[in-house]
Amino acid sequence: MISVPYIFAWTASDANTFFNGFLLNPVDGYSYLAKIEQGRSGSWLFQLPFTSDPNPGAPLFLYYLFLGHIAQIFGMNSLAIFHGARIINSVLLFLVLWKASQIFTGKAEKWVMAAVSLGGGLGWLILPWVSTPTDFWVAEAFPFLASYTNPHFPLAMALIVISFLQWKNMDTKFGTIKLFICALLLSFIQPFGVVIVVITIGLDWIILIIRERKATRSGILRLLAFFAGGLPYSIYLVILISNDPVLAEWNRQNVTPSPVFFDLLFSFSPGLLVIIAGLVYSIKKKIAFDRLLVIWVGVTIGLSFIPFNLQRRFLLSGYISVTFLAATLIYHFLDSSPAIGRFIKKAYLPLVLITPILILLIGSIGIYTKNSLIYINSYKDVAEGVAWLKQNALKTSIVFSDAQSGLYLPGMANVRVVYGHPFETPYAVQKKTSTDQCFAEGITTVCEQVIIAEDVNYVWLNLDNSEKLTKYLEKYRLVFESHAVSIYEID
Repeated sequence: MISVPYIFAWTASDANTFFNGFLLNPVDGYSYLAKIEQGRSGSWLFQLPFTSDPNPGAPLFLYYLFLGHIAQIFGMNSLAIFHGARIINSVLLFLVLWKASQIFTGKAEKWVMAAVSLGGGLGWLILPWVSTPTDFWVAEAFPFLASYTNPHFPLAMALIVISFLQWKNMDTKFGTIKLFICALLLSFIQPFGVVIVVITIGLDWIILIIRERKATRSGILRLLAFFAGGLPYSIYLVILISNDPVLAEWNRQNVTPSPVFFDLLFSFSPGLLVIIAGLVYSIKKKIAFDRLLVIWVGVTIGLSFIPFNLQRRFLLSGYISVTFLAATLIYHFLDSSPAIGRFIKKAYLPLVLITPILILLIGSIGIYTKNSLIYINSYKDVAEGVAWLKQNALKTSIVFSDAQSGLYLPGMANVRVVYGHPFETPYAVQKKTSTDQCFAEGITTVCEQVIIAEDVNYVWLNLDNSEKLTKYLEKYRLVFESHAVSIYEID
């Protein structure tokens, strides 16, 4: 289900249009490719690629830099290593979820595994009112969507679940070391996951002490191990980004607010609705539930509402905890109210599979119609232009192009652009305005101002850019020309 659409999209490419490698969120997809390209060139220090004025270099996005080094060793292109890692990490996540579904629910029923790994929410019910519900695009929350989108989300989810399994079973061999390693890797891959795990196991430990009036040695050691593994690098990142003006501006623009509560409720249901009803029922009946699961749900959903510009990132793994807790409640309903329990159990899986099926259908329609968001037009000419830049331009060369080409070029040719990404281009609104005025409207005075101010080395011109530009650019040296692409060198 996850791989076939990509194969279908690739085979649907032709001489005119070529699949760009991403069926969901290509804007971020190409930013990942740009990071991989930096790793392929030997760097372990990340520089913002979508700007002419990058940061000096910082140990950020280490996972994608690592993939770039692996790609260089094995002679793979960036897209190949991206999707290879995505598939491997998805398999790892599904194996971890299979083990976790047995431990958290106490059973080994396939419907739970299917629901947690392949499911979505009830976002399809609110499509008339919400254009894109949460379970259609917030990939970090849903295992299926994460595995469909990129490699680091499923890997981060797997590490979070492994961490909770190690915490839950204090008797596992080398559990303290495993928790330290999980925390360290998670801090490199998705630091928000460290916060989720730290708060969850910390609250679980505090509640355990209050109830039993004692602190076990293994609990203290494992909590300290996770702190030691996950917090140093995470804290270092906060300090680093705050003290670097370029990264600070990128961070200011990088706003990922949580969906409104109405959207969130439906996108995490039927699980969330089962939990709300089940917890009310359990309080009356004094039924005990898995404390860690309850805290995990509360932390992921609760943190997503704190006033913080990246609050949505705390939904990471949220669907997993909601599904496991809902499953345990359904089993309680089966014991106390069999008719209600059987009805919920039979309806649950069909309901949560509708959104993933719609996502696959939407992707298929995009492939069939050759949607411009997932296909590169005039690809032969674009590829030849990229090859020329790879052979002749430096990694530090600055290319001025329209916004669409500016998104592609750092990941394809490993060059810098004036504008290419709404978050990773500092002062993106101003830069995009100037870019559009130059290439779409043909205001040559703006083009000249940008070329001088940004110290541009090359101008990339597409066939569909303003015709006024061709005459204006005649004063520069034409170094590459094909039917759809022209490259001018600025002396």
